[in-house]
Amino acid sequence: MVLTVGVVVALAFLVPGERSVAEVLQRGAFALPIFGLAAYLSAESAKHRKAAQWAATLRVQLLTIDLYVAPLGAKEAAEVRQLLARRAFGDVPMLASGDATKDEAAMPLSVQAVLERLLVEMRSKPEK
Repeated sequence: MVLTVGVVVALAFLVPGERSVAEVLQRGAFALPIFGLAAYLSAESAKHRKAAQWAATLRVQLLTIDLYVAPLGAKEAAEVRQLLARRAFGDVPMLASGDATKDEAAMPLSVQAVLERLLVEMRSKPEK
């Protein structure tokens, strides 16, 4: 509603020349969907920027996980890797449906089963 009034006022006062009320309303009706589309695309762009930042951070974490967990014990290293795996294979937090404030999204059950099986196999093998 406020956007509509703003567009009509802007068209009435900022466009030079004499304008009839019908002409101003017609131009406002034409401009309003364009402004709405621009607002929608701006919001989508912001989501994609946040997702790209999240992906870049995750990439660095995945590349440096071995160095990060090197001084830790086997159990602690496995826990850190499991947390990172949940983050990597879960939903992108800002694009996930539901609560946008949660830190990490739930992992699909099929992926969780595979990772748990992989973790069991890794634990059963002796360390070098």
